[in-house]
Amino acid sequence: MTIRIWRRFLFYYFYTSVYIQYLVIDRVYCDWSYKNTTEWGKTWKQCAGKLQSPINIVDSEVATLPNYIKLTFSENFATLMDVDLTNSGKTAILALPSSSNISVSGNRLYINSHYKLEQVHFHWGDAHSGSEHKINSKSASMEVHLIHYNAKYESFKTARNFFDGILVLSTLVDVSTNVSQNSFWMDISDKVSDAKNPGSKTKLKDIKFINFLPQNKDDYYLYKGSFTTPPCFETVSWVVFKERLLIPEEYQQRFRSLKTTTSSRGYVALSSNIRAVKPLNSRTVIKTFQSRGGEDVETYVQEHLFNGRLNVITIVRFYQCHLPASVSLSIIIASSEISWKSQNLTSDIPKQEPLDVRKPYGVTLEMHEHPRGKYRDNVHVYVKLNNHHDVFVAYCKLKKDCLQDSCFWSTVGKSRTCARRLINTDETLLFTLTKQNQCDDVYVVTIRKNDSVIFKTSMKDKTRVNVTTRAADQQLKDTLQLWCLSLNVDPYFNSTSHAKLFLDIPYSTLSTGKLRFLMDGLYHNGPDCHHSGMSDHVKVIVGVAGSLFILGVMLLAMCLVFRNIRKSAKPHQLVQEDELADSTV
Repeated sequence: MTIRIWRRFLFYYFYTSVYIQYLVIDRVYCDWSYKNTTEWGKTWKQCAGKLQSPINIVDSEVATLPNYIKLTFSENFATLMDVDLTNSGKTAILALPSSSNISVSGNRLYINSHYKLEQVHFHWGDAHSGSEHKINSKSASMEVHLIHYNAKYESFKTARNFFDGILVLSTLVDVSTNVSQNSFWMDISDKVSDAKNPGSKTKLKDIKFINFLPQNKDDYYLYKGSFTTPPCFETVSWVVFKERLLIPEEYQQRFRSLKTTTSSRGYVALSSNIRAVKPLNSRTVIKTFQSRGGEDVETYVQEHLFNGRLNVITIVRFYQCHLPASVSLSIIIASSEISWKSQNLTSDIPKQEPLDVRKPYGVTLEMHEHPRGKYRDNVHVYVKLNNHHDVFVAYCKLKKDCLQDSCFWSTVGKSRTCARRLINTDETLLFTLTKQNQCDDVYVVTIRKNDSVIFKTSMKDKTRVNVTTRAADQQLKDTLQLWCLSLNVDPYFNSTSHAKLFLDIPYSTLSTGKLRFLMDGLYHNGPDCHHSGMSDHVKVIVGVAGSLFILGVMLLAMCLVFRNIRKSAKPHQLVQEDELADSTV
């Protein structure tokens, strides 16, 4: 009886211990997983917010700051230090002791404070998609996050609740076969192998945290975002360095060999711990270096300081080669936690539009083209904050030819096609202008999308038609139904005509003057056509000859009149002399 009781006791004790251990492990390591990152928002609301990280950084769409933001690193960033390396079940973490005092500081915008280094952790995947942030839609092999908190708060846990609380320095790492073995990364990867299981810890000696940063620390991208793990607090200022580190592939493989825990299969390899990129939404990424922008966009950045404290950065991107021409307007007021953006603007913002319903700031926009004078071929863009602060004034230069590399002839002198990028859908439409017959002035206008004809019509000189599309895409249909096409045809030379197609959009400020131009071409009239039109230089010659002829006729007429007057005056004079002689006698 006693043995049976002891057996039951031991059985329930063992079962209860295992169950409690399972609950603890499941709570610590399996409350969220990289297998279901899209589900995080259901448990942690901020994970479904508008300021989430990571993001895809498109370099051509990033504006360069006019005034440089310098990062200042404390000297002990380069000091040898002993730290613990821990497998958290989600990543490998290097936690710093509170006495370390490693820090970085900045002087403005999102880095206008002093930040203490709290920890360093890593993200990885396979050799080609192991980073969380992407540059131009391309991933690096790994990503290192150096997590800092604002020193004005008492701790990291307190700071992460405030908008200016957290600064993360992100270094992208690429796997390379041409890099020699590095003792720094060799020591780290060796210690990672010693901490394979979740919760295990090992000691990492004599490391310098400066080695996690690239040599060029002046060139970086900057934006406002969030933690990339739950609960996804949207209080992070991100610095993503342009320059990357290089490591041998075998070092990265050791990170991929770390274990995590699942409730169903126990320990499994943590082969990837990256979150998918999130939409940028109203945010604007800025950078501290110059690089070549997109060929079809001009970017203008202006920064103003009002009352010694209100720092406003205004970014205007002018898409003159898009269809229709448009402007993207971004405003950043970091001190008021404002990052506002409005895209695809084709007309003014006459009434003040609020930047944030919770903040006392609004913006107006005025745009108009200068067809002549000092600022000919420029679009004047004028932005006001709260109707009295001039935050942006500039003249955006119009390019000479937006279609230089996007047009081609299918039949020379008869059919010409140009590709134009549509702003609302970011799709490309093909516009074809074909002369129907060489001996008449009828032209066929065709609009295609993905080889499907969505609009087709015939037009003559000085005609105008509304676009009624057969497109299945409702968004595209709503866009095109506002369009009107107009055609002008002028005689050119050597039996050719110059046909120009224009786009008119009602109520659009940027659909006037040169911005109306859609495409053009020189079309042959044919050798056997009796074309009644004359080229411009022939018209000039005929006009001058006609004028000279009329002038000659007028001079000849005047000479004849003068001659007749003289002839009629002589007999009258003789009569007067005879009468005078008779009276004398």
